[in-house]
Amino acid sequence: MQEDAAEWLITQAETILRNNDFQTAAFFTDRALTLEPENKKALAIKGFAEFMCGNYTLCEDANKKALELDPNDTYAMKGLGLALHKPGNSARGLEYLEQAVKMTNYADADIMNDLNYVLREIESSGMLKSV
Repeated sequence: MQEDAAEWLITQAETILRNNDFQTAAFFTDRALTLEPENKKALAIKGFAEFMCGNYTLCEDANKKALELDPNDTYAMKGLGLALHKPGNSARGLEYLEQAVKMTNYADADIMNDLNYVLREIESSGMLKSV
């Protein structure tokens, strides 16, 4: 019964996410995670939704939990890297992004694009020397 309710909440969150209502999607995933705290799909959606809301600590928490469940989850690794970079921990964020890129053998365009974006952002801010 709880599993069915959690899946319904996750499905709703996915639909809401497609409408760019990130705050509501995060709310639905929070509810799903109270029922199934180790649901990787809910954690992935929550991480993305919280990132898009600017809630980088909550994004970081969701991605760390996902990595506890699956240390080879490159999507969570990428999300954690971005969540660390945005509030200023760029050096640590780059470590996660580079690890994710290597784990995908440089074949995941999404992760490569995010890594390049972060590198450009760091370079334009003049922080590249310190990273």
